[in-house]
Amino acid sequence: MPPLSWQGIRNSFDSRDAAIQDALYKQGSSSEFLDKILAAGTPSNANVATKHQTVRPPPPGYSEDCLYLNIWSPSTAKKNNAKLPIMMWIHGGAHQDGSIVHYDGSTLCQQGRQCVVVCVQYRLGVMGFFTHPELKQESSTGESCGNYGLMDHVRAMEWIKNNGSFFGGDPNNITIFGESAGGTSVNTMMVCPSAQGLFSRAISQSGSGVSVGHDLNERCNVGVDFQKHVNCTSLNDLRNLSAEQIQRGTMRNPNDTNLIIQPFRFNVVTDGIVIPKQGLEKVFQQGQHHNVPFIVGFNAEEGGSMWPLIKAPTIQVMSNMNVLQHWPIVGYKKLNIALKAMFGPEESSNYQKSVQLYLNSDFALKGTTKDERADKASIVMSGDNMFGAPSEILAAHAANSHETHGTAPCYMYLFTRTPSGRAGEQMGSYHGSEIDFVFGSGLGLAKMLPAPGDERLKEVMSTAWVDFAHDGKIDAIEWKKYSSSNKGTVMEFGQGGVTGMIRDVKMMERFELLDESDLSGRDKNVMLKRNGVKSKL
Repeated sequence: MPPLSWQGIRNSFDSRDAAIQDALYKQGSSSEFLDKILAAGTPSNANVATKHQTVRPPPPGYSEDCLYLNIWSPSTAKKNNAKLPIMMWIHGGAHQDGSIVHYDGSTLCQQGRQCVVVCVQYRLGVMGFFTHPELKQESSTGESCGNYGLMDHVRAMEWIKNNGSFFGGDPNNITIFGESAGGTSVNTMMVCPSAQGLFSRAISQSGSGVSVGHDLNERCNVGVDFQKHVNCTSLNDLRNLSAEQIQRGTMRNPNDTNLIIQPFRFNVVTDGIVIPKQGLEKVFQQGQHHNVPFIVGFNAEEGGSMWPLIKAPTIQVMSNMNVLQHWPIVGYKKLNIALKAMFGPEESSNYQKSVQLYLNSDFALKGTTKDERADKASIVMSGDNMFGAPSEILAAHAANSHETHGTAPCYMYLFTRTPSGRAGEQMGSYHGSEIDFVFGSGLGLAKMLPAPGDERLKEVMSTAWVDFAHDGKIDAIEWKKYSSSNKGTVMEFGQGGVTGMIRDVKMMERFELLDESDLSGRDKNVMLKRNGVKSKL
């Protein structure tokens, strides 16, 4: 349905409501994730709430009327009839929460050769990804069942195509970029048929790589379970509920601190419409993804800000009841139970590799006790499991397609900058920490958790992103294409703005171990058979 038109000049200086999400009905902070980051850098938790408001101010409200975008353009762009590349940002939040009010494109749009920055909102959670057998039946005409939030990305690109020139942008030169769930959304747009021709380049920051796309039939069953949970008997009954009743029905029990156990967490599905029926990984393997230059990257210790909430070394291990009874997986004894469940008995080669690669990793060895080292090993493993390994697999497929089918090149980066002091010791290069350096402002976490040389790193990263948006090249820092024959050779964005191509052999050994053990998050729609064991991820 197209938006309603209006007459005259509309006031567009103020941000609009965010999508319906749990924050609307929560007391206090809207983000447990951000609270943990700020707490790690705060000697006393007393100031966390104040810091949260400073770093991530709340949106003016939350509403089903949420499909808005914020635009930043250099002041001279319109006057000079510029045709600047347009960079469309997709925010993160596990496809469950988030808002464009948290991002400021005023610095990025003026960086280097300049660009137009557009931050877009989309439907989230149950409103954006609900699945149900009756919806599936309705979708037989070619509409998606679920993935409505992803369809919002396509609609945003179409709007930018039609209107980007009014802001000094080139509607034929759009780069999509996003972080976490936003990075995953970028990956899905790379295979989405209706996104064909709408963008020229793509950047996936800490996305879930090939680990995307739940089985549609399975998730439709979850939709039926949800229907019963809210005391409805049909899809029509659900449609008669208010947004608040529906959203509250999905919310986790506030007394349950295990973020993995969320039975009504609706997310991306392989629907055969937005994501082709063969699944995202297979599309990349076959070289059938959109033929545009692609950047894929992640942070060295993604789990630094994720593990305190999830407290498990991998998502998959929590389906093992022998391990789940020991949750949270903290300390050496419990981690060892999890390692044996994931990699085999202590005498097995994969178990021995897991000890060597994780418990004896550089970050783990920063711990002063056996239990501290175990927790730091879990931080590294959880980051590898959720972001690093599946992203590298995706990049390798794109690189192989470039080499064998002549598709556009792929570039990969590793972000290794850590904040000074207590926060850096606890979290390392945590999930989301690169955003400030891309935007030059972003969430403001770099100001709260700084390190020497941060301004230089912001300049280097934001300029590289803008250069890529112009023509798909990043010549200033000699960023080489990712190669399937030289895996693990990536561009490092490090402390103090130091950059350069490195080959991280240990990282690749960790990723290969996870892949051998069905822990790399490969396509959720594909049954894998490795080492004689079948598992559906």
